[in-house]
Amino acid sequence: MTETEKYLYRYYQLERLKALAKDELMSAVAEYDEKAEALLKPLNLSNTKVDKTNRINDPVQNAVVEMLDIYLKGIEKAKASHKQLIDEQDAIERTCERGG
Repeated sequence: MTETEKYLYRYYQLERLKALAKDELMSAVAEYDEKAEALLKPLNLSNTKVDKTNRINDPVQNAVVEMLDIYLKGIEKAKASHKQLIDEQDAIERTCERGG
């Protein structure tokens, strides 16, 4: 198999990988939405304390926000992976358009 054939074969591999990455991204977003809706309910202000900055300080709410941040990091990682695959495929397309 020539280098050109390998290059073009990689292009079609990227199509499959992009579909998988997009599915992973959509799954991560759906999971985040589900968790956020269930966990970020309005605060019960009678059980919370206000700190010196007039911010409500609820340890449970803070833990939930930290947990959701983990889901957001997963979303960002999935977005970056998907973008990297798109960029690689675009580079192959540009190379083919230039004829070399």
